[in-house]
Amino acid sequence: MSSTSELPSTFYSTRPIDFTKEVDTSNVKDKSVIVTGGANGLGAGCATAFAEAGLVCLIGDANAESNMMLLQSLRNDTRHQ
Repeated sequence: MSSTSELPSTFYSTRPIDFTKEVDTSNVKDKSVIVTGGANGLGAGCATAFAEAGLVCLIGDANAESNMMLLQSLRNDTRHQ
C-alpha cells in the first residue's frame, strides 16, 4: 500500500481510527440519517448502530423482505423507541 505522501494531492487521508475507544453519541440523538443498502451486512450494522445512538433512521434496500425484517427488529427493540 502506498504511503499518504505518495498519493496525489487530490486524495485526503484521515488519521487511523481507534476502535477501542467508546464513541460519544450524545450529540446525534434525534437527528436523522438515511441508510441505503441498509437491510444486510454493513448497512444493517450501521442502521442498527445509528438507531441505538438515538438517530431517526430511514432504511432503504432493494431487498424489501430483509428491509422489513430489520425495521421490525429495530421497532420491537425497546432501546430504539
